[in-house]
Parts: sequence; C-alpha cells; structure tokens
Amino acid sequence: MAWLTLGAVALAACSGSGTSAPTTDDPGEATTAVATATVPDTTEATTDATAATAATATSAPASTSTTVPAPELDIDAELVMFAPVPPRPADRPDLPLPDGSDDYFDLFEQPDLWADSLAELDVFKLHGWMVKHYLTDAQLVLIDDVLRRHGVALMIEAEPLAPPDPAECDHTESFEGPYELESLRRLRDLGVDVAAVAIEQPLHMAHLMTGPGACEYTLDRIFDELVVWRDDLRDIYPDAAFGTIEAVWDITTAADYERWHDGWLAASGEPFAFQHLDINWLRPDWVDVALDIETVVEARGIPFGILYNGGLASDNDEFIRQTMLRVAEYESAGGTPAHTMFQSWVEQPDRVLPDDDTSGFSHLIRRYAAGSTTISVDVDPGVVRGTVAHSDGTGVGDVPVTAIVLSSSDTRQLFTGTADAPSGSTEAFVVMRFNGEEAVVGDISTTLFDISVTQGDDTNLLPNGSFDRGLEGWGVYDTNSGTTTIEAGDDAAMSLVADPTQEVWIDGTPFPITPGEPITITVDASVGGPTEGGRIALIFPNAGEEQARLTVPLLPAPIDLGTVTTAADGSFELPVTELPGGGGRVRIGTDGDARTWPAWVEIDVAAT
Repeated sequence: MAWLTLGAVALAACSGSGTSAPTTDDPGEATTAVATATVPDTTEATTDATAATAATATSAPASTSTTVPAPELDIDAELVMFAPVPPRPADRPDLPLPDGSDDYFDLFEQPDLWADSLAELDVFKLHGWMVKHYLTDAQLVLIDDVLRRHGVALMIEAEPLAPPDPAECDHTESFEGPYELESLRRLRDLGVDVAAVAIEQPLHMAHLMTGPGACEYTLDRIFDELVVWRDDLRDIYPDAAFGTIEAVWDITTAADYERWHDGWLAASGEPFAFQHLDINWLRPDWVDVALDIETVVEARGIPFGILYNGGLASDNDEFIRQTMLRVAEYESAGGTPAHTMFQSWVEQPDRVLPDDDTSGFSHLIRRYAAGSTTISVDVDPGVVRGTVAHSDGTGVGDVPVTAIVLSSSDTRQLFTGTADAPSGSTEAFVVMRFNGEEAVVGDISTTLFDISVTQGDDTNLLPNGSFDRGLEGWGVYDTNSGTTTIEAGDDAAMSLVADPTQEVWIDGTPFPITPGEPITITVDASVGGPTEGGRIALIFPNAGEEQARLTVPLLPAPIDLGTVTTAADGSFELPVTELPGGGGRVRIGTDGDARTWPAWVEIDVAAT
C-alpha cells in the first residue's frame, strides 16, 4: 500500500565514503572479527564466526506449533510488514546485540493490545540472529501460533554467504550461511511456518564494499554461492519466497541493481521474489536514488519495498517520528513501494505497545493504514494560506505548520570542515567537483566568493582563494562540460553552471601545511538549489599519492521563516515577508502528530 502527500524534499545530511561503506550505526554481533572495511550506518546487526558458535537460545523441548493453517502469502501484493527487536536475554548480557523493546513478547501474550494494527499487518519478520540467540523454542512456537491465528505470514531475514577464509577477507555482515540454515531447520522441526526469506546484502557486503579487509567477490562467485544456499533452503521450506535486501550507500547506483537482478536471473533461472532497500538516510539524495532503483526493480516485475526506521534516533519518540518522516518523504516524491516494512535493528524504540499510543512502535501500522495527510496552499504577496486535512478531506486543527526556505539565488552561506592534517602530509591542495567523483549529481548553479584554509591562525594558506586574480593558481580541466566564469577584482567570484549531464573539475595549487595539526577549510558560497551544489575537498598527498581528503559538501542550510498552528478547521495563514531578495523555493508543512502523518508542499515564492 502506498499513499501520497504533496511535494518532496531531502531532509537529511550526508556522511560516508564513496568507495567503502560509511560508518555503521549497527551493533556488531561480536567484537572479535570486525572488518576494517566498515558497514554503513543503516545496515543491520551483524554476526561473525565467534558469535555464530555461541549457545543457541533453546529451552526445554516445546510442543510444535498449532494446527491452525498457515496463511498463504501473495508476495506480489501490497504488503505491510513489521520487524521490532526483542529484549536481549537476561542470561546473555555478553551478547553484543541490541536490547530491544521491553514489551516485545506482549505482542504475542496480549495480542489485543495491538488488535487494530494486527488486523492491518501482512508480514512479521524475524532476523536470523534473533532465532539463534534470543528466542526459545517455546517463544518461537507462540509467535507462530499468534501469527497464524491472525492471518499474518512470517518472514526470516538471513545472511546467506559462507564465512570467508580469514586470510582472504574479513567476516562481516552477510556471511552466516550455514548457521542460518541451522536456524531454519530448527524452525521447521518446531512446526513454524516460514513464508518468505530475505537474504541480507550480499551485493554490497561481498562485492561493492572496498578497502582493507573487504572481500570484493565477483558477482559470479556470489551467485554460485546463493544458488546452493537457495537450494538448501528449498529442501527445508520448499515454498518460501526467496527475496533480497540490499543497501543504498553513498556509492550505490540504480545500475548496481540492474546488474544484480539480471545477473541473478541468468545464474539461477528465476528472479528474486522481492527487493527491499536498507537505506543510508544520511545520503542527501536517497529519495532520488531509491526512486531510480524502484524503477529498475519494478520494470523486471519484482515487488519493491523499503525498510523504514528511525536510524540513530536516541529515544523512542524520535525514532518513530523519523520513521514517519521518511515514509512521507519517499511517497510524497512519487515512490510507490509495494512492501512497506517498519523495522528496527537497534535498541530503539523501547516500546511496541499499545497500538493506540503514539509512543508504541506498532501504532505506525494502524496509522499508515488510515491514509495520508494532505496540505494545500494558496500564495498571495507576503502570505501563504492553506489547509491541513485528513485523507477524507476533514480539516486537522491544532497542528504546527512551518515554512522553510530551501533555496534562493541570493542565499549566501559559509560551509566548513575541520580535521587533523595527516602526520605524513606536508602540503595540501584544494579541488572542486561538480557532478563528478564523489559529488551528488544534479543541477548546479553555484557561486564561490572565497575559499580559505587556515591552520593555527586566520591566515589563508590557499593561494588566490578569493579569486581576485582570476584563475591564477586554479587548473580548470579541459574535459569539463559545464560552464565556469570568473570575475577578478574587488567583486571577484567564480560562477559554475551545469546540468546533471555536465561535470566541472577544478584543482588548486599545492601549499605547505603543518602535519598533525588541526586544519579548517571554509567556503563562502551561494547554492541555487535545495540539494547539494557540488563538493570542495582539501587533498592531503604523501609521496605523490592521496593520503586523505577533507570534503565539504555545498549543501545549503534551510532558512526557517516561522511556525503557526492550524485553526479548528485545519486552516492556517503564514507570513513570508522575510525571504531573501529575489524570493526562493519554500517548503510549507507539518511533521504530524498523533492524528496525522507528516505532509508538505514546495512552492516558489517571490520576495515582497
């Protein structure tokens, strides 16, 4: 199921690397085999050889599951899915895995506490490490019984690849294949029905991840392993749908998914049953990338879904709020995922119940099923009037509505980055990348007024950083397809214009620095758009090779124009008199409350 609100805007800032995965926010299942090539901040809890040999969470022999028929899962249908985290077992405080929702087992011991959400739910998911380390036989039988009685199918998330030879590469996420099969046999022997299995990130973890410790398997090698693992799965659960979860990292493109699905079809003789995305929310263009991937997947007749979560939110309510925002953001941009998964693999949220409490994770299911919130606006000179309404058209009173300037041609900001200069570098130089290398691709209309590099005092170490001597000290690549213009003198500035198909690369002159000392780069610029307007990086060479870089994305900060509260009929009136000269792109919206999902609209507003 998917519903739409108006408008779209990227809400998150970006971090991470272009060649290896960004820093993880995930709990590793053990600390003794952590890969040097790190996993991203949104991927799920990992396992390794040490944890794989830990005691399985079994209890005294339990009765096998109920005789109630298991529901038939139509994997091609629009489905709502739920995957919270159980609490860490009290007798296993050593497990380096998340201590999840305290009331998790009340989902099955007191199902009336989420009866409305349970009625809307299609799939409940368990991760393999929960089966192996957290859940007793009796608990697994109870879960299966309650799900059967309410017509909810069970999905298992599994890491399918065999643990690698330590001499070849590090044991990271996705490399638990034989142990996952053991857990699936245990479930089968208990009479637990498994309707679907989602394999976790072999493309990214075993192929796309680069750097020290990364396996960098060929796709053919991965497909060969997966075919064998799938066939072993079919011996255990012959009818289970076999689908895939893959990531959106900073390096991920839709083309990766084309190769993934086409290669798997050729190697296995059948398509994946579904494709779910585990997204790095810190990537500023995650919505656009996910939309491109959805197009690739759906063009092949494969159901597409997203694992929605609150990322690294530090408390229960913020985790739920961020989850809601991401659903609204993607679907308001035109995304129509067939599978909507509310999932956690961290300690938040710490509550799942009851489903009529907005602090309970399960309430997202019933609220999603109830439909979207809409916002409509009319623009008059100096003021925006509008209405916030439920999907049935009734107004929503007493909700905050905020106006934010996303972009303006006259918005000038400072963009900064600070790091310690590498111990082996005695010089540095500045590079500019627009629609190339690590820069996010898009329409570029950026003006650079000054770039300064300081270390210890305010002296600018960068030659001609203010462009008052034109292009002196700056090398513009002959292969550039975008436009670079520069005016020297008192009003010096460098202007860069490019469409998404054009690139601009410029390198500065090396200058001396002090190794090991803090160094700061500051860029004075205006960016004509709400998305990244290019990247400026400080490169630290050593012996002729790049040792490190400090990158500053030119991602404009929004300008808050104020907040008002809707009247009883949902109407509001918001002054927009503080716009920068020339006006700009303004987002008007609400983050939602207990009755509403987030909604916003983006409009162009002229300055008064």
